[in-house]
Amino acid sequence: MEVEAGRAERRFALLLFELSIICLWTLPRWCAATAQAGQGTPRTPTGRSVRKRSVVAAEVSHLDFASRQRWELAVTDVRDERGHRGFLDRGGFWRLMLVVLVYLAIYLGAGWVATKIAPDEVKADLLSSVGSVFFHLTFGLIVGAVVLVIFLSATGWWRDLFARQPIGGSRWMWIAVIIVATPVVLRLFGIDYSRYTSGVVALIFATGPLIGFVEEVLTRGIAVKMLRDAGHSEWVVAAVSSLLFAVLHSINLFAGAAPLVVAVTVFYAFGFGVCMYLSMRVSGFLLVAVVLHGLTDPTTILATGGLDDGLFRGCGRVTRPNRDDTGSRAKLLPESLVPHNRKIVEISIIKIGSH
Repeated sequence: MEVEAGRAERRFALLLFELSIICLWTLPRWCAATAQAGQGTPRTPTGRSVRKRSVVAAEVSHLDFASRQRWELAVTDVRDERGHRGFLDRGGFWRLMLVVLVYLAIYLGAGWVATKIAPDEVKADLLSSVGSVFFHLTFGLIVGAVVLVIFLSATGWWRDLFARQPIGGSRWMWIAVIIVATPVVLRLFGIDYSRYTSGVVALIFATGPLIGFVEEVLTRGIAVKMLRDAGHSEWVVAAVSSLLFAVLHSINLFAGAAPLVVAVTVFYAFGFGVCMYLSMRVSGFLLVAVVLHGLTDPTTILATGGLDDGLFRGCGRVTRPNRDDTGSRAKLLPESLVPHNRKIVEISIIKIGSH
């Protein structure tokens, strides 16, 4: 009896010792995970918010296997499924379309307000005066930028969009950066700045960062994030985000634009969107795409008199009628309704192969 009692006591003491070791090992980690969960969105060891287990694995891929395994066990998908943040955090194509449509409605409303505030400037050529540039281009961009800033602040997506991309790129993707950057450099030195007033040139270049911000945040930032959160592959993410960018450049068709003009614009926009996606992937940051885009549009506008002219020259000559001519010209909406107004283009005929 005494021997059995001694064995039972030794087993009990050994059990207590093992339990104490387990508690000392797991308690600090449990407390850290609990504290992060109490603060809202959990963070990975590199500081980025965690909303999907796949992102966790990508974030801690530099750690050893044991550490990564412990982290994935400690932190799982703890998104807040309540309210608008939970709804948007689930991502997906249709939620993305809802965001784009709401943004588009607000943006078009800003364009309508511009026509009421300064109708003469809106009717004038884009580069005719500082006021024309502002109400054709800058005003809508300011409204769009404010809307996107509010959206990112409400959803808490600033870090998700502007921190290093969770998925890297291959070296061949640098070709996209070269394709976009080379014409920008050539145009910077080839523009005839004497054609415009200094105020027009300054405002066009000052508006460039707004163009890059609103277009890239919407189509390469928000769109890419929501598609990834829904679990789509990167091929789908690249194709859909670029197609969305292109389709948003096709709305001129409903304002009487020639189908050929719209087709060329959409084709160019899709290719440019792919280049911006690849630039973001290979550099690791959305900001690189924002800067490239913000330099492309101003230099194109100043070099060609407008982005539309540069595109249309590829399929034929654009004949601009005199202002007194009220013939069969079509007055178009801004070339890109999302996310910024460019000039209202007046076109009579696209002559292909004739002068």
